[in-house]
Amino acid sequence: MQIQPFILGRGRAGHAIEKSLDFLRSIEPDWQIEPVIWISREDPLEAALGMSSGGEPVLFIANPHGMHAKSILRAEKADFQKNYL
Repeated sequence: MQIQPFILGRGRAGHAIEKSLDFLRSIEPDWQIEPVIWISREDPLEAALGMSSGGEPVLFIANPHGMHAKSILRAEKADFQKNYL
């Protein structure tokens, strides 16, 4: 399995997700987890998808709770697959 993780948000939650992905790399040798691509709230998600290294794009939303719905709608519009939200 090859995934390309994207993290939306740069706070503590995003960094905790990045550390979790680092841990997964060490315990799941069959998974190819590409380096994280960080996305700020202002970045267009369509452009971020173009930066993928070829793995399945996985979006981790790590922004304030009140912004989750808006972020999910933006991700869907940008063609992140629903099962990866």
